[in-house]
Amino acid sequence: MSFSRNFITLIKNRNNDIFEINNQNGLIISRYGNKNKLIYSKKIFDGHFTFIDYWFEIDNNDNIYGIVNDKKGSLIYILIKDRIIVKKRLLNFNTIQISIKYVSIKIINNSINIFYYCSEKSSPHKCNLIHYHKNTNGWRKNIINLVSYNTLTNYVTLYNSSKNMSILYYKLCNNHEELFLSLFNKESLRWEKPIQLTNSRHDKIYLSALIDKKNNYHILFSEKDLYKYQCSYIQGYIDNNHFTILHYNTLGDATACSFPTILEQNSRISAQWSEYNNLYFCISDDSGDTWGPVLINPKIYISTFTCCNYKTNPNRDNEINSYSVFLDLDTFKILGT
Repeated sequence: MSFSRNFITLIKNRNNDIFEINNQNGLIISRYGNKNKLIYSKKIFDGHFTFIDYWFEIDNNDNIYGIVNDKKGSLIYILIKDRIIVKKRLLNFNTIQISIKYVSIKIINNSINIFYYCSEKSSPHKCNLIHYHKNTNGWRKNIINLVSYNTLTNYVTLYNSSKNMSILYYKLCNNHEELFLSLFNKESLRWEKPIQLTNSRHDKIYLSALIDKKNNYHILFSEKDLYKYQCSYIQGYIDNNHFTILHYNTLGDATACSFPTILEQNSRISAQWSEYNNLYFCISDDSGDTWGPVLINPKIYISTFTCCNYKTNPNRDNEINSYSVFLDLDTFKILGT
């Protein structure tokens, strides 16, 4: 079949029910039960949206919550419990002067954390990476970094075993995207000085990452080498606000690596990326120290697949640790597991 750019969000609750959020006709949530039987479908928002305009998560009690840029000058908090949808305006902005992209939300340690890129339309190719969070003392806004870019791409927020926050993102250095990491200080409620992880002077796009149980970072991205975009992998760890890189290497010999994703399940790490209508993958059974051969997933020849955000109830055991996954659209099966 083929690769579909119909990006969706897939959420799984404790009972294995699946929730699909898509943007084909406004924002719509659909719930599927046993054997993927549709239980209900309900519209969250009217309008035209892309994946950079919204983000959804699920909490311990199977409540789905999210953040939506309504395209009318507001960021809207969404709470979905059973079939009830509650909306609350959190932030207003001037759409004539300001552009907000790549919104996301995470509630952790009873604190609401909202992230987004914010740029002035009069200053293209520059934006602030914003962290807007609420705790018992009210709302607080932090500018994580001023980001310059050729092509604005996603950031990745991560949480280690102690629920400490960090964020990965790109910023131009010498007119090339380089990878940066910022760490949140829970005592000062501020972000530490950014750490530059790469200095390859190669263009980069797309970003996927996870933190394993040993608090090691596994980062996957697309990196240009001459006339092709290859799949690059970094493994490393943080110690005293210093990032040590253990491995920085290229996986395979891709020519057009798109939407690289990295996931962990049962101590096995899988790197995947699309290349035209093919889905490539390789496996590491030793936490990223060595990798097997790059192969094409044969399931793509009988089904349509896409890349999606994947969220599960935090109380589920043996779940996939991943920022995003590739999905068989016919069966909702996650590819590469």
